[in-house]
Amino acid sequence: MLINEALKAERKKKGLTQQAFSEGICSEGNYSKIESGKQRITANDLFLLLSKNYINYSDFIQKIQTDYCFGKNNNSSEEQLKLQVANAFYSRDVDKLKQLDFQIQNGSFKADLKRESNVLVHIVQKNVSKISPKVKQEYFINLFTVNNWFNDVDKVRLFSNTMNIFDDEELNLLISKFLRQSILFVNGNVYELEIASGTLVNYLYLCYSRRIDENNQFVFEKLNQLPEIPELFVYKCLGNYCKYLLLGKPNKAEEIKAFMSNNGLSKIMENHFL
Repeated sequence: MLINEALKAERKKKGLTQQAFSEGICSEGNYSKIESGKQRITANDLFLLLSKNYINYSDFIQKIQTDYCFGKNNNSSEEQLKLQVANAFYSRDVDKLKQLDFQIQNGSFKADLKRESNVLVHIVQKNVSKISPKVKQEYFINLFTVNNWFNDVDKVRLFSNTMNIFDDEELNLLISKFLRQSILFVNGNVYELEIASGTLVNYLYLCYSRRIDENNQFVFEKLNQLPEIPELFVYKCLGNYCKYLLLGKPNKAEEIKAFMSNNGLSKIMENHFL
């Protein structure tokens, strides 16, 4: 079932007019176009509509997931492509990433791989504004519908490196869900802790860039809870760097940046703060 079809079904089930159903979120005219499939709805407006009309998120997503979410493909060639895409992305090899994306977009691969490859290419080329609304919406739903991201830590890594494509409201929905899975910071293994820490650091820097302060204190607390082990030392430094930027203490932030540069860690900062 498509989003517009599911919204119409929920509205009729509640016996509401289009105006009553959408009031305070979008105009009746725009909602009518959304419901008829003539206009796309943003992820933010979708979840505001669900919240306003007391519609369970999980139940609603379950109705539409066949059309918007895709399962894992165990084909070895696809897994190898995913690895190559990840390597090209982390090394910022634009030409290689574009080559792989062309292969993926023109091959018989799952829609989720095509979507993720498309997003990564735009991020590396620093033109995220050119990501199509359809791809962005499908990508958001694909992330939001994951019940436990840490059953698939690569999904967390992907979110960590692509969060800048979302607007503030969408990002808040995703990071809030991520933070609620706080058991990871107690029981996670080192690999999971590294990915989770990197995600929090990337979020803090995005908050600094966009002047967002909604979840900052909670994120600071999570980073402080990390165990004091060598593998997480860099993330604690990066977290403090972002904290000082957010607190308006650029001199303190520069001290950390200089320390990392003097110890051969400047590339790590570049990769996190692209």
